[in-house]
Amino acid sequence: MIVFASALTFFFVNLAPGSPASIMRFDVSPEQREALIRLMGLDRPVPQRYLEWLAGAVRGDLGTSLLTNEPVTARIGDRLPNTLTLAGAALLIAVVVGIPVGVIQAMRRGKPIDHLLSLLTAIGLSVPVFWLGIVLILVFAVSLHVLPSAGVTAAGSDTFADRLTHLALPAIVLATTILPTVVRFTRSSMIEVLHEDYIRTATSKGLAQVTVMTRHALRNALIPVVSAIGALVPRLIGGTVVTEQVFGWPGMGRLALEAAQGRDYPLVTGLTVVIAGIVVALLAVVGPVLWTIPPEATDPIHGLAGSSSVHPLGTDELGRDMLSRLLHGSRVTLLVGLAAMLAAIVIGVLVGAVAGFKGGWIDGALMRFTDAMLAVPAFFFILVVITVLGTGVGTLILVIGALSWMPVARVVYGETLRWKTAEFVIAAESLGVAGPRLLLRHILPQAIPSLIVSATLGVAFAILTESALSYLGLGVQPPLPSWGNMLQRAQLYVFTAPALAIYPGLAITIVVLAFNFLGDGLRDALDPRRRR
Repeated sequence: MIVFASALTFFFVNLAPGSPASIMRFDVSPEQREALIRLMGLDRPVPQRYLEWLAGAVRGDLGTSLLTNEPVTARIGDRLPNTLTLAGAALLIAVVVGIPVGVIQAMRRGKPIDHLLSLLTAIGLSVPVFWLGIVLILVFAVSLHVLPSAGVTAAGSDTFADRLTHLALPAIVLATTILPTVVRFTRSSMIEVLHEDYIRTATSKGLAQVTVMTRHALRNALIPVVSAIGALVPRLIGGTVVTEQVFGWPGMGRLALEAAQGRDYPLVTGLTVVIAGIVVALLAVVGPVLWTIPPEATDPIHGLAGSSSVHPLGTDELGRDMLSRLLHGSRVTLLVGLAAMLAAIVIGVLVGAVAGFKGGWIDGALMRFTDAMLAVPAFFFILVVITVLGTGVGTLILVIGALSWMPVARVVYGETLRWKTAEFVIAAESLGVAGPRLLLRHILPQAIPSLIVSATLGVAFAILTESALSYLGLGVQPPLPSWGNMLQRAQLYVFTAPALAIYPGLAITIVVLAFNFLGDGLRDALDPRRRR
C-alpha cells in the first residue's frame, strides 16, 4: 500500500504541468532556467527518477527538498511531532465528548435535550472547519483574549501550560471533523442495546441506572463505536491540512500545502509515504478491533436478519455477519486480483522485453505464441485448467496470471521497439553498455508508465474473473468468503433477502470501477499528446 501510494503520488506530481522552475517569482533567462532544471534532476525521465527515489527510500533517504535544499526526512521530522500531538488531542476530545453526548441522547431519546444535541450535531456536520476556526479566533483570541490565535508556543515561553493553551483551539476545531459522527454512532448503538432483554432484566433487578448504563449497556454499545473511530482516523489526519493553515500550526498539513504550491516533488512524495505509513500502522493496530465478529461464526436462529447495531448489514442464511464476510472477502478478492496481475506482469515483461530487444526469430516465435494465446478464449480455457488442477486461492492466482499476461507483453514489446532506437540508448551502447544491462537500466524504465496503466486494468480483469469462477463454484471455496462465492448462495434468497446479493455485487462493481478509472486517468495523464 505504501509503495503504491508513493508511486501514484510521484508520477502524478511529476507529470502534472508546471515545475519548481516554472513558478519562480523572479526573472531568469531560458538558459538559466534549463540549467536549474538540470541541477534539480528534472531533465531525467520520470520512471528513472522514481526508481532512484525508491532505492533511496529503502535506505531511509526520502530525497532533498527542491525549494530549501534540506533533507526531506529532516523537514518531516521537524513537523511530525506537532501533527501527531494535534491529531491525538483532537481524537481524545472527540472520544471524551462524543461518547457521553451520544449516551445522553440515547437515554433521553425524544426529549428536548435529545433534539437540542441532535441539532448541534447536524450543525457540526455542516459548518466548514476553516470558518469555525476563524470564528473561534475572533471570540477567544480577539474578543476575550483568553486563548492564543496561532503557533505552538509564545515567544520566549515553552512551558506545558503555554503549549496546552496554544493547542486548545486547533484541537477543538480538528475534533469537530469526526465528533458528530462519533456522537451519532454512539446514540444509534446505545438505542439498539437499551432494547435488549438483558438490559430490562438488569433494570428489573433494581440495579442503579448508572450501573446498568456503564456495566452492561455501554460496554456492548462501544463495539460499533470503536469501529467507526478507527475508520475515522484517516479523515482526522487529512483534516490537519486546513486546521494547521488556519491556526499557523507548524505541522505536516501546512508542510504538505507548501510543498504542493511550490511543486516540491520529493517533499510531496515523502509526505505521502509518511502519512500512508501512519495510516497503515494505525489501521494495523486498531484493525482487529474494528470488526471482531468472525466471518465463519454462525447463528441459525438469527439467519437472514436485517440490519442492526450488532450486524449493520444483516446476516446470511446461516446467521453469519455480512459485514464481516464482506471485509474478509475483500482480502481474498484483492489478493487474487493483485497477485494474479503481478504474475502477469512478470511473464509479460519477460516475453515482451526479450522479443523486442532480441528481434529476429526470437521475436517472431515469442510474439506468434503471444498472438496464439490471445486467440484462445481465456475464460473457457481457465475453466478447463481449474477443473484439472482443482480449486484454491493459489491455483486461481497462477491460472489467472498465466492466462492474462498477453496484453502486458504487447505493451512492453511496443515500448521496447520504440525506445531501443532512441538517441540516449544509442549513446549508452556507444559507451559499451549492452545486453541485459542496457535493457534493464535504459529501456525498460521507459515502459513503466504504460505498464502501470496495463496493470490497473489487468487487476480489474482478474477480480472479475475470480468473482465469476467463485460464483460458479470453481474459485474460492467456502467457508473462506469471497465476493463471488457470497453471490452464489445469495441468488437462492434473492426474493426473501435481496440484500445478500446487492452488497457483494456493489463491492465488486465499486472496486473494478475504481481500477478502471485509475487506468483511464493514468492513460490520459501519460498521453504525450495531452501535454502539448
